[in-house]
Amino acid sequence: MSQMIKLKNISKKFKDQIVLRDINLEIKAGKIYGLLGNNGVGKTTLVKLIFNELTYDSGEIIYLKNNEQTVIDYQEWYYFLESANLPQEIKVKAYLEYIKNLNRISKKEFVSKYNEVIRILDISKWLKLKIEDLSAGQKKILLLFVCLILKPKVLFLDEPTANVDIQTKRMMIETIETLKKQGIIIVVITHLVDEVEHILDHIFILEDGAIKLDQQYDLKKDGRLKALFELYTAKADSKKIEMENYINEK
Repeated sequence: MSQMIKLKNISKKFKDQIVLRDINLEIKAGKIYGLLGNNGVGKTTLVKLIFNELTYDSGEIIYLKNNEQTVIDYQEWYYFLESANLPQEIKVKAYLEYIKNLNRISKKEFVSKYNEVIRILDISKWLKLKIEDLSAGQKKILLLFVCLILKPKVLFLDEPTANVDIQTKRMMIETIETLKKQGIIIVVITHLVDEVEHILDHIFILEDGAIKLDQQYDLKKDGRLKALFELYTAKADSKKIEMENYINEK
């Protein structure tokens, strides 16, 4: 089944501050997209608009299956949030139960999937722990565990490699590459471009609430992503220069 998400002229502001302006994107299944930008440029806001967690001021979001527009079933989508957004006070077991109920998965089906995924990611020792007691890497693995349970058709991952050890990063990258083969929509939202450049097929660079670059990407052909990233994030470069100038003042 072919899938596509189209954003047409999406704009959003909070009070008098324009956060996103005239965003136009096409995201297709079977590729890994990078939604790239420094912190605070509107990446997370854009994803929350796509997932209907916020309302956009103008524009249109279209979801196509086999070239036909269809209503979005968010139970088929998964937003891999930064681990800080997990409910911290509940235990891991209770969180998994919440996921089961939220997605209306029968107990029998959930137990079957759980037993399969637990062989890949063994989180059994954490079940009685509160989420706040898990390390950053363990929280990311918990999110990954849920993702594998749900097997979404659309997957957005917010900073999947941030604040984790090398082994967890490798696991994240390998899982993303494996999921790509399933023909789903995958978008990685990050500013850590060095860590994902080798798996991306297409990049969007967001700066000052607008898409500055929208193109296919191949590391071997296009070179290191950091060079493109710095080229299209002038604001970040200017801040860096200001900081260097300040530090180097005598």
